[in-house]
Amino acid sequence: MTVDKSKSKLAQAAAEIGSGWEKSWQLGKTSFDKGAPPPALVKLVAEGRVPNGRALVPGCDGGHDLTVLASPSRFALGLEISPTAVIKARGTLQSNSIPDDQAAVIEADFFTFTEADLPALIASTPASGEPAGAPQFDAMFDYTFMCSFPPSWRRLWATRTAELIKPGGMLITLMGPLTTHRGGPPYSVSVELYRALLKDAFDEEEVSECESLPRCEGLEKLGVWRRKMTATS
Repeated sequence: MTVDKSKSKLAQAAAEIGSGWEKSWQLGKTSFDKGAPPPALVKLVAEGRVPNGRALVPGCDGGHDLTVLASPSRFALGLEISPTAVIKARGTLQSNSIPDDQAAVIEADFFTFTEADLPALIASTPASGEPAGAPQFDAMFDYTFMCSFPPSWRRLWATRTAELIKPGGMLITLMGPLTTHRGGPPYSVSVELYRALLKDAFDEEEVSECESLPRCEGLEKLGVWRRKMTATS
């Protein structure tokens, strides 16, 4: 099954999953929202390692990661499937005085959103008569996102991630929870799983121990991956 052939099924499944996340946000059961940007991301940005241009944060929760990525030279876009989370994340941007021309949050499905769904500030204009295709980003940050999907979705996540990141672009993953528990979300993951999913489209630049937020110590590692100029099969 490919992303193109499964969009309608994905949209239906995503809507069902999204309703669950929306209920969690409405009830205030949001332990998955860490309440602050992770130190590993803060460090990468401070070191100047994150590419400028367009950065994507799928499943951005309360929008805290966007406040770190947003800059005059980098537009940070957060995706959320929960309307309540969108409101929360937009409030985070406002309370941190992030300008509208540096960050935004939209309600959209990671697997199916197109260039036409992007804010006008960063959207590209397709050629006359051409449908809007998948947007492309210079960087993407995944934290508590891939692990939220059932294992059967993991290959689709990898395919879509490769589609959304420009050749030469960067994928930053905070890989966790690195446990062996059953069920989810969050579902358990491993470094080996990420390597297997990403090896065809990405080169591994770094996998390392990292400083974590409280309650996450020892449960995650940092992964930095570079989108290949040409994917291998």
